[in-house]
Amino acid sequence: MPPAAQGGAAPLEIPERGINTWPRGNVGSLSGANRREHMEIAMRIEWSIEKKRGNLRPVLRYAVTLERSEQHLALPMVRVASTIPEPPSSWQAFCYPNQLERAGAPPAGFYLLMTPTHKRGAGGAELRLPWRPDNRYPEVEESFAALRAAFEAELSAAHGSEPLSLRGELELRPRLREAIAPAVIAERLLRLAG
Repeated sequence: MPPAAQGGAAPLEIPERGINTWPRGNVGSLSGANRREHMEIAMRIEWSIEKKRGNLRPVLRYAVTLERSEQHLALPMVRVASTIPEPPSSWQAFCYPNQLERAGAPPAGFYLLMTPTHKRGAGGAELRLPWRPDNRYPEVEESFAALRAAFEAELSAAHGSEPLSLRGELELRPRLREAIAPAVIAERLLRLAG
């Protein structure tokens, strides 16, 4: 199990799907229906890293799902510059010994992680990671914790914008109404007579 996410909460392991996701706050270990019920009340980030044996690079897949009430707040897409390195020639599914990152080549850059817009409600990506002999990628969890923090800041700001329902009505001033009343009544009488 990866180290605890920022904020002290350990990620929940969901064995039936093989992905980690973070709870809001210190929820502890949830199981079965309680876990599913908890997951449906807040934005959810799920991720997995899979690597096949050999010189193949690992693939990080992640999905972000907004809860319906979060979608109703019209949250924008949140983007975070992660610390997850994009390997050189990331289009290539493999890395031979003494080539590219295995020869000390610097990363091509760092991936952007993002949440979906409120219109989509769900999104994600598939990212190729650099080959590492120990298969350790601590920056993945750190980067998703940063994405969660950025999303929570947007959510808090949007939630802080109070709803408004304002109605109004204006009438003519009494003095003007008294001044034009005889002309209006005369016109109505002529229309009835006519």
